[in-house]
Amino acid sequence: PLCHGFLSAAVEDDVLEALLFPLGRDGSHSARFQVVDVLGRQGWESSILPFEPVAAPPCPLELIADSPALIYAVEDVPPSLSCAVFAAATARNADAGSLGAIVGRTSWAELVLSPWGKVVLEKLIAARESEGKRGAVCDASIFDEIRDYSAQVFAQLVDGDSPTMEENEHYWAWVAGSVTQKESFDCMLPGALAFLVPADVIAYGARESSFMLGMLERALWIAQLMATVTTPPSDWVFTELPLLEVLNSIAGQLQREVVGLARTPRSHPAALVAPWPAVYLSVVLQARNDDYQGGMVGRLNNMLSAMTAHAAAAGLPIEIILVEWNPPANKPPIASVIKRDEDVADFAPIRIITVPTSLHRTVMNHKSYPLFEAHSANVAFRRARGKFVLRTNTDNILTADMFQLIATENLREDSFYRATYIDHKVMQSLEPDPVQVLASIITSPEFQSRALELHKSLWNTYPEDADICLHHDADWETHPGHTNPLYFSGSGDFVLTALQNIFDVQGYPQIAQNWEVDRLLLCRLRAHGVRQVMALPPCMVVHQHHARPAAARLQLRWVSNESVIDSHCAD
Repeated sequence: PLCHGFLSAAVEDDVLEALLFPLGRDGSHSARFQVVDVLGRQGWESSILPFEPVAAPPCPLELIADSPALIYAVEDVPPSLSCAVFAAATARNADAGSLGAIVGRTSWAELVLSPWGKVVLEKLIAARESEGKRGAVCDASIFDEIRDYSAQVFAQLVDGDSPTMEENEHYWAWVAGSVTQKESFDCMLPGALAFLVPADVIAYGARESSFMLGMLERALWIAQLMATVTTPPSDWVFTELPLLEVLNSIAGQLQREVVGLARTPRSHPAALVAPWPAVYLSVVLQARNDDYQGGMVGRLNNMLSAMTAHAAAAGLPIEIILVEWNPPANKPPIASVIKRDEDVADFAPIRIITVPTSLHRTVMNHKSYPLFEAHSANVAFRRARGKFVLRTNTDNILTADMFQLIATENLREDSFYRATYIDHKVMQSLEPDPVQVLASIITSPEFQSRALELHKSLWNTYPEDADICLHHDADWETHPGHTNPLYFSGSGDFVLTALQNIFDVQGYPQIAQNWEVDRLLLCRLRAHGVRQVMALPPCMVVHQHHARPAAARLQLRWVSNESVIDSHCAD
């Protein structure tokens, strides 16, 4: 059927099919037949797309009259859609219904790419607001959860952001789940919003990439299909969902000049030399005061307290570099929520480097995430002053044995060190005595049991590293760290190596995702000939447990994921 052919051409994974086609497999009347029926009634031909852009001559100037109303009636839209858009943009005193009819019959992909598209959309939004009418016919069937998501989208558009990819994937799951509970589609406007938001995410810079532009156009085609098949002509304009606002945001981003970090260098820069070390160790992490997954500030202060206490106990001065990326406009700066024990703070001074929102918005796909971890780490690497650098996160705590290995100041510059990763619920603050509180956690029967299991498992894989933690040595002549399996657990929670190695491999690849990128740094180090060294328990990095987004759906959107990591690593 028409619908299936359209969907197959427009989307490359099964997300949309999961949304539209969970019904009717038992022979009941389903959404797929309703969609086809509506398309037939609207007179759409059996083509893959509901509209086909056509090459047309420029809009005749004599048609662009200074008219108080629209030049074209809905049924008289000329073959040149850009001409109709220009007419709508230059019309005065046009009502929202008439403008909405023009926009509804114009390819949204062409609309947002037109230099007049944003003018038309802003005129349409202004006309709708002046008429004071809100609420499409089918809005009554919209779920409260969708209304909450809609309000979030609108609020973040005002702030210049968009819901993160994780949030949008959760919304997708909700829309798909809600559809499976219904006998028919009463309203497909929420589905349209589900496609418009990711289109908004990739809009900035889409002109720079034909692949991204193709993704954007497909998302807009599907959104327009969904917005117009279950609502009367132009009625979708008055929906309480922010369809027009997101379309307007997309049009605005497509008109922005792509500058700064969004442009990828065509060639590698000249070799970089790390600065002369001022301290033995630089600890690198990133954060923003957004309470990520709840309790972020508490986890951050636990991490900082433990690191500072370890440094003081070992008598090893270090530096901590915290990159505050894209700080939220409605929250105080991260420095204001950091708690420090001034008696030992000098052993681990904290340098906060703030990357402002204005710079964040020059990153390609900056709406995918409010914080880019790989970009942040590179910012810190370039400013680190340690001989060695530890890449970690705000929710990680090193065990005393792990820090003692560092404090020997006998780390090998030809190696990168990985610590055993363990996720554990740390329910309390580590103050007032971080070392003592951490010791009580680590010596608990539950923790010890899990650590023993990890030790047995890792010893079988990395027997050559059995003496690294407690005796700080190995048989380096026969050590297989250039070829043994890379330890990927908690890749971003603990990577320790000479700063020069980071400079040699040019840090992290700067792609628009946060998970899995850390694995690529390990691959770069190995490709450069740097040996992997494993620190087995009791040398561990303790990840303070917190909620995480579901990774299964997110991997559909990642540049690098489980299915391709091996090929990426080999390259």
